[in-house]
Amino acid sequence: MTGAELHKRLSEPFAAADVEWRVTKTRNSNSEGLAVAFIDSRAIQNRLDDVVGPFFWRTRFIPWHQYVPRPGKYEDPSEAPKAPVSSQLCGLSIYDAERKEWVEKVDGAENTDIEAIKGGISDSFKRASVLWGIGRYLYEIPAKWASLDKYKQIARPADLNAYYEEQLQKLGLASAQPPNTGNAPAGVYAVRSLQPAPVQGYPAAAWVDLVTPAGRASRYSALGQSLGWQTACGYRARRSCGAAAPAGRTMSCRTISLPREGTEEKMKQDTYYEYLDGLRDSGLINMFGAAKYLEREFPELTQTDAASVLRSWMNRFAQGGVC
Repeated sequence: MTGAELHKRLSEPFAAADVEWRVTKTRNSNSEGLAVAFIDSRAIQNRLDDVVGPFFWRTRFIPWHQYVPRPGKYEDPSEAPKAPVSSQLCGLSIYDAERKEWVEKVDGAENTDIEAIKGGISDSFKRASVLWGIGRYLYEIPAKWASLDKYKQIARPADLNAYYEEQLQKLGLASAQPPNTGNAPAGVYAVRSLQPAPVQGYPAAAWVDLVTPAGRASRYSALGQSLGWQTACGYRARRSCGAAAPAGRTMSCRTISLPREGTEEKMKQDTYYEYLDGLRDSGLINMFGAAKYLEREFPELTQTDAASVLRSWMNRFAQGGVC
């Protein structure tokens, strides 16, 4: 593969289901949000695997500068951490078979407020990927005002999918291929991958990457009860078919049969609960002050919403219930 061919394949637009939207601000009593398109690390990893193969790309992380974090919006400056925090550079290398050497491109990012090290590593990886052309075109797609639901999440993902396709046409880019869902029927959530994430008491727990019936890529937590089955907050998922992935790779396709009404809201609530569970297990904060962390992690939540979610979680936890 020549350098031009490699750049072309790495720079290809992503399918709408692989593109996520972050709400950066709201208006009209939080009924509308300004949505910005982005891709996560898993989409980048899949692109690299598809184009160059899983054994022909690698990363390394290099200590960068240190800095003292600024106090958060709801933090008392006198109680804010004073110790310097490290940031990191990510070197993303791809093997050049013609030159028989690794070619590396480097960019960096500072740690994030929540899951600081993990977030900083992920951001630096995404920045290094842009240097290779992966997802660079997304910077040319203007943010768009979109309707929000009561959780301050995108209410109509299909509208943003259509907007995304329109912008690809304006940029002169070929329409991206739809995500592989194994020909899942209407009303079915197609599970694209399961990432093991064991926690105490739940050795088979995992993160579930799926595509909703509306064509939206989402990620939810699942507490696995037995090998081959996952229980995602009361909904059961099982391996259902094999499907061909891009570039001839073989992947497993799974489907979850879910009732459409109310499912999205319940899964959003469960996502908030899983986040709070993680904060509790970390032992780093007093959970009575966790509402401000919810606000930072989930921009769609207002201060009142975050407090309500925390109260609901505490009631559930006090009763010994697990989703």
